[in-house]
Amino acid sequence: MITHWLPAILSAATACMFPARQPEGRESLGAIRAECLSKASAHSTVAAKIRLNTEVISGQVSVVSEANGTYEHQRKGAKLLFRVEMKNQIRTKAGKRVVDDEQAVLTIGDGVHAYTLTHQKGKEPSAVKSMPVASQTLLADEPFFEVLASNFEVRVLPDEKIDAQDVWVLETRPRTPKPGQAAKTLHYIRKDCALRVRSTGHDATGRRIQFSGLSEVKLDPEIDPRRFIFEAPDGVKVMDLTGKP
Repeated sequence: MITHWLPAILSAATACMFPARQPEGRESLGAIRAECLSKASAHSTVAAKIRLNTEVISGQVSVVSEANGTYEHQRKGAKLLFRVEMKNQIRTKAGKRVVDDEQAVLTIGDGVHAYTLTHQKGKEPSAVKSMPVASQTLLADEPFFEVLASNFEVRVLPDEKIDAQDVWVLETRPRTPKPGQAAKTLHYIRKDCALRVRSTGHDATGRRIQFSGLSEVKLDPEIDPRRFIFEAPDGVKVMDLTGKP
């Protein structure tokens, strides 16, 4: 997950996000980024409970999902390995018709590739291999800030507290909005460890349509390294989406 970006390129890219003047007493985005990059590597392992939910409404159709599970990551040199296990409840409403579905999703990043194994109710399990992306881990690290620099307008909001921990709050808005994408997202970053402990996405009216949150965060717990090795179950063929031989 960790990529060594060229400092000069990153500095030039992020400079365009920094407001010329910050409200009194509020840190600049540049200062927050510098502190996050320092603290993102301070802990070799992290474990937490994770909750995700989304709501998509299109005409008479709505899809609401609620997922709960565990999040873990482990630093291995310059690489960040991760494991996310989720159980997802999905309700689709189309007029008077209601369909409930369940799925279990395991995602493992081994520092080179990301593997996702999905068990959906009533279907055979499926697995895919892909290149990891910044959103799969919850650190405010170099890949996270690179994505912000490339795709979003960013504003620093007043600090808050979550679970008695001080957090920075960043508001992001896509430079080129895409269908289904949140019009605004708020990222809450813990100051002591650079973890994005909460993110909320909102539509153009301000209604919340996405949520992700960590709880019961443990810093530097003992985690078996084998948890970051993916092995497909017997009979499950892994679909390779990396585009590489």
